[in-house]
Amino acid sequence: MVSPAWIVPAADQFPRLRYWHWWALAASDLGKPQISIDDGVTWTDLAAQYDGGNGSDGRWSRAWIDLRAYAGRTVRLGFYFESHTTYYSGAGSGTGYAVTVGSGWYIDEVTVEIGVEGAMSNPARF
Repeated sequence: MVSPAWIVPAADQFPRLRYWHWWALAASDLGKPQISIDDGVTWTDLAAQYDGGNGSDGRWSRAWIDLRAYAGRTVRLGFYFESHTTYYSGAGSGTGYAVTVGSGWYIDEVTVEIGVEGAMSNPARF
């Protein structure tokens, strides 16, 4: 999944990428948020990859990534996912089988927010 090109707001506006995600990946699967400053020719990882060793335990979680380092630049955001079927040889037993792939990486409500983190109104009735 790749965004259209857009300009990251100024650093003093505290731009950040926010999204909800859920993942359940096989040992050889991985997913990672990325950014491109050259219209998708090359990509840089924005965070550590999600892989089969760090599952979300069946819960949606909200992630955020600071984008101030890219302030004023034209960028594209992407979510890279790679999945493989792993083959287990049976360690010489002749009973090899393919390990099924995980359920995947699901991403929702992708937004770019600005403003001081944690600033929120406190209505009198709250």
